[in-house]
Amino acid sequence: MARKTRKATESPSEFFDFVQRVEQLLKEEDWEKAHSELQSHKRAYSNLAEFHYLWGRYHQAIGEHDSALQYLLRAIEIDPTDWRFYRDAADVYAEQAKLNEAINILQSGKVSAKDAFNLYPILIDHAVNLRDCTLLDEVVEEFRQQYGDTGPFLYRTAVACYRAGLIARSLDALRLCTDAGYTGEHHYWYLALICTYFENLYDLSDAVLTFYRKQLARNPRDADLLSEIHAYVVSHPDLVDDEVRMALWQKIGTLSNKGGNLADSLYFITEQDADRIFTRWVNERLPGIEFDYVIFSEIHLYLSRNPARYPGIGLDPGECLKHTAARLRECRRTREAVIFESWLEALDGDVKQAERGFSRIVFEPPNSDEISSRVERLKHEGEEYIEREAQQGGEGFPPLESSDVEDDEDEGILSYGVNLSKTAEDHFIVGLDSVVRRMAEIISRATVKSIVLTGPSGVGKTAAIKALAKLLRTKSSPTNIRGGRIFSDFNNFTAFRCKVHRYVARQAEVTV
Repeated sequence: MARKTRKATESPSEFFDFVQRVEQLLKEEDWEKAHSELQSHKRAYSNLAEFHYLWGRYHQAIGEHDSALQYLLRAIEIDPTDWRFYRDAADVYAEQAKLNEAINILQSGKVSAKDAFNLYPILIDHAVNLRDCTLLDEVVEEFRQQYGDTGPFLYRTAVACYRAGLIARSLDALRLCTDAGYTGEHHYWYLALICTYFENLYDLSDAVLTFYRKQLARNPRDADLLSEIHAYVVSHPDLVDDEVRMALWQKIGTLSNKGGNLADSLYFITEQDADRIFTRWVNERLPGIEFDYVIFSEIHLYLSRNPARYPGIGLDPGECLKHTAARLRECRRTREAVIFESWLEALDGDVKQAERGFSRIVFEPPNSDEISSRVERLKHEGEEYIEREAQQGGEGFPPLESSDVEDDEDEGILSYGVNLSKTAEDHFIVGLDSVVRRMAEIISRATVKSIVLTGPSGVGKTAAIKALAKLLRTKSSPTNIRGGRIFSDFNNFTAFRCKVHRYVARQAEVTV
């Protein structure tokens, strides 16, 4: 039987007039008239998806969720190609705190609906609310494969992640926005806030001010933004001089239509002087897009150096750092790119390659380049890091080696299984970095740390475990699991378990 939709009934203009009347009544929240209008046309339009959709919206508006779902699902059954039906059904599920059902209906809409790209941002919001990084990755990657790196979608992803507290994920989405050449309404404002978040442990104050000023160049009359900048420069008095702080305060009073005289009495500056100082400060040259990539690289370098400090971020900082270094090369910032690439080599344990990279870069004073001055500091930190790690771990930062005592302790367990941490060293495995980093992040958690790898034969499950075993023997693994060993092939696991039980029982007897 042919399915009838709103588009299939364009000939009778009465139906469209009816739809417009009901939508206006719903907008005006005139529930009694809306119900009367819908009820009077129930027989005439009961086979149309749009009619059931309007009923669903009406019941949702008055809080009758079960009835709303009944009508919305009926609308989807009649016409599965309209993305709005899936959106509103997901909203009803979400209002009932049934987020999994909401995600399922949206997933089905991705397959069946036209203009399904409208459903992806809603899926992003639900994935973030559930803090489901796996789903978030899947949705973002699927959208990028089908529709490309569209700036608005990536920007919405960044905002949703930031509001949910997924700071590093938000930063990565803003990086992708930058790659796509798109800056949302508050793009630089969010970058400033993210830098403020990491500033608690890493000095990014000048970067915070730079991003604030980039945002101010786009919105010079935003009183809220000016208030935030003023508060920041007051708490960091070395960033700007007194007259700039005075000018900012005066502009806040002028734009918010209050406090102008108060500003005069506090800072002793006229409105004309404030306009002149403010205009000069706003129009000062700011660093270009290459500065953004330097800050992206700095934060990802910090995360790479402190993998255990931010568990659960759901991304690989090392891969992000490789990407930003490549973008710096495209921006012809070769020195900066080499510094970050050398840091990656150092973190991976290749001290000779790292030393060659750092030694290639020479900064000639006086150095007025704001970007290079930041990276010069990172160069000196990198050289100190190499020297310190070389003293602690020996030249070349060799992987952690098991001692003779550990080997003796392993003799019992090796009679039942195989130490993959040793056998994996003979294998060269590529293409599984993101999967392995994700597994390492999971087992480094303090709570649930179970992993189940599923898939048909040959997809790389065993290779992923071997790659994880290799990672645990390097200094790039999380500190709380570094040096851990993985055993496999427990052909006689029952006997091994019985031996453990007997040992535990014997220890308990001794304790008693």
